Amino acid sequence: MKIKSAVKYQIVELRYGLIIVYAIIYALLIFQIIINESMNNISVSSTEFSTCGFLLIWGALTMRVQFSFFLQNGVSRNTQFVSNVANSTILSVGMSLVASLNVLILRLICGQSGFAFQKMYSAFYPDGYTVRTFFEGLLWLVCAHLFCAMLGLFLSTLYYRMNKITKIIVSAGVPALLLLGLPLFDINVTHGVIIQSIGKAFLFIMGFFNGNCNPYYAVVSFTVLAMIFAGLSYLLLRRAIIRK
Repeated sequence: MKIKSAVKYQIVELRYGLIIVYAIIYALLIFQIIINESMNNISVSSTEFSTCGFLLIWGALTMRVQFSFFLQNGVSRNTQFVSNVANSTILSVGMSLVASLNVLILRLICGQSGFAFQKMYSAFYPDGYTVRTFFEGLLWLVCAHLFCAMLGLFLSTLYYRMNKITKIIVSAGVPALLLLGLPLFDINVTHGVIIQSIGKAFLFIMGFFNGNCNPYYAVVSFTVLAMIFAGLSYLLLRRAIIRK
């Protein structure tokens, strides 16, 4: 019962954020229609990225906002973790379904393909938009959203466990290392091997390899990464204490 109550509480807390996100998305779609003076050139390719970003930010804020409140109300750390994963799964499925239905409805209205998934994997679907592409796209989106939510939860839990000095070092050092240190080292020492290897690995886990496209590689990759970040979040959450 506590898990159900915790999930319900999180969803209620998110209601205004969800309303704002979808209000912005649909306002932008309407703006495109007005600017183009037609429904034949509109695109919804950014809507799924917006909702993925929302789940990432929500996950990153979860620990600080809810941890102390739940513990003070008798909700254990295990229950908090399970409720976070359950809530993330519900949101991932719901937002992905809305995004997929947006594409389907707009395609029925104007016959345009404006969905990033179909664009990314158009070579894999020679018959165009079909029932298969709809459900495979939905599965791809669910896993991508869940990955973002679990990544956000991990970052939130990790930062919660850090002291102020460590937070400053990580916040300033990691971006500097990745954006400045790694490229400089790769250019001057390894002659581009690191960046090229990262690019090839990214294309592989996303399903692009040897001129072929397979969305199930990305589905598996997102799922495995979501499980890894969820597991790391649980390990960090087990020994977390209330911070003022």
